[in-house]
Amino acid sequence: MAAPEGSAAKSLASAPPALPVDLRKEVEEAFSIYATPGKSEITKAQLGSLFRALGQTPTDAELADLLAAGDLDGNRVLSLEEVKLLVARKLHETSVDNQDLKAAFEAFDTDGDGVIGRADLKNVLDSIGGLISELDFDSMFNLADRDADGRISYADFLAVAGH
Repeated sequence: MAAPEGSAAKSLASAPPALPVDLRKEVEEAFSIYATPGKSEITKAQLGSLFRALGQTPTDAELADLLAAGDLDGNRVLSLEEVKLLVARKLHETSVDNQDLKAAFEAFDTDGDGVIGRADLKNVLDSIGGLISELDFDSMFNLADRDADGRISYADFLAVAGH
């Protein structure tokens, strides 16, 4: 029988891939620690503790967004299944973000050698009409070249991108 429009079953069907076994076990363990005693659910405050136990540091606003996104049945608390789906979605989003960053890095690495050299950055800036003084260019390049080796590595690029 088909799931009714807008149902939790429909949402589950479009969920991202399942959590890796080790992360699933970690989420289940953290959930059992932070869930309300005698209930199989967690509140926004408990969700914050759970995410901190998993190495994340969400703000109160992010927790509210996470609760709203994960609360499939609208009861303002999350079940274990809802938490696992939420963590799987966040893991999937992070993976997509990383793919986007890698693609951006590769767009700047015009010679394909795995680093962004001065010529690479200059070529990209010139191609988009980036009129910039040599002094400003040097400042920008040196800011991005975190280890001062004359090239912008992927690690340097991630640091500048805030990752």
